[in-house]
Amino acid sequence: GHPSPAAHAPGTAPVHLSAAAARRLPAREILCADPHAVQRLVIARTSVLRQIQPQKSLPPVQVIIVTGGRARSVAIALCALPAMPKGVVNCPALLFGHLTLSFTAFGRRLPLVTIQATGCQAVSGLHPMRSVARCPGFWTVLTAASGGRIPVASH
Repeated sequence: GHPSPAAHAPGTAPVHLSAAAARRLPAREILCADPHAVQRLVIARTSVLRQIQPQKSLPPVQVIIVTGGRARSVAIALCALPAMPKGVVNCPALLFGHLTLSFTAFGRRLPLVTIQATGCQAVSGLHPMRSVARCPGFWTVLTAASGGRIPVASH
């Protein structure tokens, strides 16, 4: 028996896609196929009015632009998140709207990644769907990359 190829062994160099190879992948799989290819990230935070206290105004949408290594660090952390558990998940109430992450890699805009800031903290736009709920370290990476300007979920 031959040892299995070391492609996925820890400590090996990351896989780098070519732009041509990236074009052949489904769009939502490109980011995690090669998170090191990310050139730019635009983070937008949307505020959803709460039905409970609609008169309580929330801050307006914020947009933060991140480039280079900081954008790559967010992509790598995002792709390391576990897949969303299958079946019905009991989630706390959604209060603070959501974040959208718009990555540019290989010179093209990738599909939007949406993260619920509270509740299940589901991450959609990637394949498979993921969740931040058990990985509070992701918020640390995101906050550091944005220069500390993202109000994240209060735990």
